[in-house]
Amino acid sequence: MIELVPVPRIGNLALEIRVPLRVPFFNDEVNAAMPELRRHLRSRYPQVRASHLAYRNPHPTPADAAQGLQYLHDAWIIVAVLNPFTAKLAARIAADIYDWMKSRFKRIKEGHARKRANNRKRVKAPPNRRREVVISDYSVCPKEIRGVPHIAWNWPRRNLAFDLAKTLKLAKNEKPLQRFFEKYPVALAFGVLNGQHQPFVFSHPPFGTIEGLDSIPDFLICDWTSIGPKWTVVELESPTMRLTNTMGISAKMNRAIQQVKDYRAFFAANVLALEAKGWIGLDGNCGGCVVAGRRTEPRTVKNNQRLSRMTMEGIEIASYDRVVERCRSFQSLLNSQWEKARLRRIRHRK
Repeated sequence: MIELVPVPRIGNLALEIRVPLRVPFFNDEVNAAMPELRRHLRSRYPQVRASHLAYRNPHPTPADAAQGLQYLHDAWIIVAVLNPFTAKLAARIAADIYDWMKSRFKRIKEGHARKRANNRKRVKAPPNRRREVVISDYSVCPKEIRGVPHIAWNWPRRNLAFDLAKTLKLAKNEKPLQRFFEKYPVALAFGVLNGQHQPFVFSHPPFGTIEGLDSIPDFLICDWTSIGPKWTVVELESPTMRLTNTMGISAKMNRAIQQVKDYRAFFAANVLALEAKGWIGLDGNCGGCVVAGRRTEPRTVKNNQRLSRMTMEGIEIASYDRVVERCRSFQSLLNSQWEKARLRRIRHRK
C-alpha cells in the first residue's frame, strides 16, 4: 500500500508519496538508477518535484533469510508532489514507478546473466607445465620432505599440553618423552620453535651412507619460512638430569652440547650429499636445542649465565617445563581463536 504523508507547507508543496518496494541493499546500480527515475517522473508529471530512495529495514527478516532473500530489503521511493493533487494521481504515479523499476531490475538481471555467460565461455589459457621445485628454489614450500608432510599445526587441540605434562610427571628418563613427541610432533614444534610457519619434524633422521657421524639426532625440525628452510637439531636428555653443579655446567650437559656441535659440523661438511638425499637447505648454520632437566633444579646466577651464553653459539638450553608451557600457550591461543570463529559463524547464521 502506498502512503500519503503530509509535509510542512513549503511554498505549494502538498505531500509525499511513499511507494513501498523491495530492492537490493546498497546496490550501486539501484542507486545510480534514481536520477533516471526522477527525470522520468518529472517528464510525465509536472507536479513531481523530487524523488529519492530510502531503506526501511537494513536487516533481512527471518522469513526472508529462510527463502534466500537476504539481499532484498524493504525500501521506499519517496516522491514529493505539488498542488493540485488527487489520490488518483498518486495511484497512477505509484503504478508508473512499479513498472519502471520492474523493467529496470529486469535489465540489471539480464546484464548479470550476460556477464556470467561470458565468463563461462571465456577460453582458459592452457595450464602451464608443472613447475618442478628444484633444490635452490627455497621460496616454494614442498608438500613433504623425505616422505614426511608438514604439520597442520593451526588446529584446536584440547588435551595436548595436559598429556605432555602427565607424561613428563611420570617419566624417569627421556624415552617416554621421545615416544610422546614421535606420536605428537606438533608438541615438540610448539615447545622448541618460537612461532610456526610450515614445520616438518623428523624423529631419528636417517642420513644413509654418509660417513662421519657416530650417532644421529633425536629430532630434526625444519620450519619452512618465506625465505626458505630453517633447521633446528634437537637433543633430548633426561628430565631428572642436573644441568649444572658446583663446578659449572655438568658433564652430561656438556656432552649433549658437544653432540649438537658435532651434528652441525657434520652438516657443514656434507651439504651437497645431504641435499642429494633430500635434506634441503640443511647445513652447519642450523640452530640447536637441548631439552633437559626441570625448572625446580636449584641453580646459581652464575650457572644460569653460563647456560644462557650458549645462545651466542646458536644452541638453546630449555627445560621440559618450558616446552610444556609453550605448548600450553599455543594450545590455548588456537583454541580461543577457533572458538571465536565458531561463535561468529553462529551469529552470522542467526
